[in-house]
Amino acid sequence: MEASVQNLAGGAVIQLKGRFDIQAAPCFEKALSGAFSGGSPRIIIDLADLEYIGSAGVRSLLVAWKRAQAEDRFVELIRARPDVKKVLMVVGLGDLLPVSDGVMQIMDLFRQDNPQNHQALNNARTFLADLFMALGIEARRAREVVKEIFTTCQALPTLAGIESELKSALRELKLSDRIRDSLSDRSRIIHGQIAPHLGVGSLLDIGAGDGAIGAAFGAGGRHVQLMDVVDYNRTGLPFALYDGMTIPFPDKSFDNALLIVVLHHCADPLRVLREARRVARRRIVVIESVYLSEPNRRFNMFFDWFYNRVLHDGVPVPFNFNSPEGWEHIFRREGFEVAASVDIGLDQVTVPEYHWLYALDIPA
Repeated sequence: MEASVQNLAGGAVIQLKGRFDIQAAPCFEKALSGAFSGGSPRIIIDLADLEYIGSAGVRSLLVAWKRAQAEDRFVELIRARPDVKKVLMVVGLGDLLPVSDGVMQIMDLFRQDNPQNHQALNNARTFLADLFMALGIEARRAREVVKEIFTTCQALPTLAGIESELKSALRELKLSDRIRDSLSDRSRIIHGQIAPHLGVGSLLDIGAGDGAIGAAFGAGGRHVQLMDVVDYNRTGLPFALYDGMTIPFPDKSFDNALLIVVLHHCADPLRVLREARRVARRRIVVIESVYLSEPNRRFNMFFDWFYNRVLHDGVPVPFNFNSPEGWEHIFRREGFEVAASVDIGLDQVTVPEYHWLYALDIPA
């Protein structure tokens, strides 16, 4: 058997190819050690090219699962062939297999019955009810709406059907407008978080949204360039459209760059990070939504989906979340000097995300 490891932003991926028998166990153990040393709490084992798994292979996966649990990590088995999948189901590893062929998606939260999903969805119910009441919805109505949301998520067979039904059911509450109004102070809050970590000089705001954060930094005369994959700019600052992959500026064009809750929305976060480094001279400030446990990651998945696919349209949700330590490991591996790593926490009442700030210096 062949085993290779790739450390990505969303987790460490082990790819297995061939027959997983007793002779292959040492090969897997070596790959597993490489994945665990990568710092990610999430270990994804890709079984697409695994032709056979015997008892030794099953035992190795069970050991990996127990080790992950002991270290507060999670193992995910993906793309298993039918014969391999059948073995994994029989030996009790079915909870580690997503419903679809790829990595875990939102439907896995609604369809799989396991402790991590129970905790994540129970926490989501509580937060949603509190959120609706904070947005001015009467308590009894808030509880009714939450019940309707989760009944729909459990009852309908397709994600498209769930999203369509929820959009229709929630329209009269005008939740998007209420949330937007509640975030009127967002740019001021984020400016205050970033300012102590940002030196003088020009600034590229990658994934700038409406431009309010960039405008807060441009108020003192700093040159600020906005950039995003869609033009939401509501400011007078210059804006550049971006394909999500290649930043349309030459090397070292800006002194500093911002990536504010951007990376987990990117299909290839590492490419975006490398592009930011290419066009910046001094420092990149990153704020990311992080998770502190596996149920927390699934909670993040639910709200990323709910905010960006139910309350809004068209925002990518690849769920490329990581832990605080996982992101820091990636930044150091990519050659950055981590000048600051700041636990921001839950900093906005209507935003169910635990935030972490990193100030990344670019070596000369």
